[in-house]
Parts: sequence; C-alpha cells; structure tokens
Amino acid sequence: MVVDLKSAGDELGELATFPNGTLTVYARRGNAANPEQFDGMAVSELGQPTVVAIEDPTPGIWYITVQNNLNMTVPYSIKASTNICWNNGVGPSCNYSYTDLTGWVNATVFTGVGDYQYFLIRNTNQLVVGTGTQDLDETAPTVLASYLVWPTNSSYMIAAANGTTNYLFANTTNNVTWMIGVWANDGQEYWLWANAFCPDNCEGSDYPGGDTHGVCNQYLGVCECSDHYGDLTCTRTGLAVVWIVLIVIAAAIVLAIAIGVPVALYLRNRRRTRYERV
Repeated sequence: MVVDLKSAGDELGELATFPNGTLTVYARRGNAANPEQFDGMAVSELGQPTVVAIEDPTPGIWYITVQNNLNMTVPYSIKASTNICWNNGVGPSCNYSYTDLTGWVNATVFTGVGDYQYFLIRNTNQLVVGTGTQDLDETAPTVLASYLVWPTNSSYMIAAANGTTNYLFANTTNNVTWMIGVWANDGQEYWLWANAFCPDNCEGSDYPGGDTHGVCNQYLGVCECSDHYGDLTCTRTGLAVVWIVLIVIAAAIVLAIAIGVPVALYLRNRRRTRYERV
C-alpha cells in the first residue's frame, strides 16, 4: 500500500477493528516498510481501530505494510487523514514553534517551556548538535532528530539521553533538513550548540575569541579541559578562583608581618633609648 501525503501534518493509517494482535501495521517514508525498518507502527487492539499516527510528517511517498498474523484471510480497510499545521505550529498537536539553527556555531542558552523545544537545520549533509548544562552537574535534556518528522519521544530517527552532555552526529548522502527536538522540563536552563563539534570551541565563556582551554573530542562532543579549567566550555573552575583569593590573603599577611615586625622593633628601641637618657 502506498500513500502520497501532499502536505505536512497528515496522519497515517487507520484500520478496521480486529482482535488483539491480528494485524501489525508499519509505515515508512520513501521505501517499503518492514519490521526492521519503519517510521511508525501499531498492533491491533481489541475493540479499537489500528492507528499509526505520525505527528506532522514530511510530505512525500509513504509506504504502508500490513502484516497478517493469522493463518486465514483478514479483510480490512485503510485510510489516511490530514491535520495540516506546518504554517501554524509544529510537533504534537501543532502547539510548538521552532528556532532555525542553520549557520549557528555558538553555544546558546535556552529555557525549557512545555515538553519540547524544536529547532531546524536546513540543507545539510551533516548533523552536529548537542545539549548540556554549564556546570555539568546534572543530566542534560534529551535531544532527538529526524529528517522525516518533527521528532517526539515516540517518533524519531536518532536520539541521545541520560548524559551530562547529549550529542548527536550523523552524515547523509544528500543534503536534508534536520528537525531537532529537545525534551526539557519547564524552567530548566540548558546550553545547545549546533554545526560545531564542541560548544564554543572549548574556549571558556570568559574568554570569547581567545586561547582555548581544552581539546574538543568530536566523537563525544565534549571538551577535555586543561588543568584548573572545567565546565561545559572549559571556563576557569571555582576551585582556581578560591586558590587565587587565598594566595592574595596570604601575601597580604606576609607583607603585613614583613612591614609590621621591623616597625614594632624600631619603636620599642626608640622608647628604650628615651628612657635611658632620662
């Protein structure tokens, strides 16, 4: 079965009601769907239509495969329904806007609002994108990507999760438009970078354009920082600042002793000399 979706926002595949597990439905864009390669799937449930719903898919030719799990003929009907939302919003229920990251190279701070934040990188054959927190002291938001659909936790091509940095790197043979979703809690502040292997080239946020303070591991998308530097972009660590303050205080104490002791001895000797004259 082949379905030609003319506009983004179409939903795929609604079948008649069958007993549990009678039919399994697979959907895939651009090529035949099968149990190993598909963009969406569903298994029949008792009393319910079998629905493969792909939120806001890319227009094009979608292939539908219906697998009969019984040793008998099973008649069914199939239809595609449309819910266009490309120009009014993206993602689940068309409720989300997106930020175009095409050409961006600097790490940028974002704040989680709702469930997803969406981004777009146009016309590229290489995807490089990552999320992290400045202090690397908590789990970074999950990052998902696809060039077929606006990704969700249930529909995506690649994803990274559960790290202090979450990083995606992928090559394609042709230029495509990557759609990126970040799953961040309301109010959660995080850094996102794209089109560069590591955030801010590991320079450290206090030294834009200056010397780097770490080495970029492009396979992991993390900065391996020099001594006394740390955090997401190899900013000077808090420990180094503490040591500087302690050194300044110690120097002040030594200087006070160096000046104060001779002066105290001089004044004591002058008093002794005056008493002897009297």
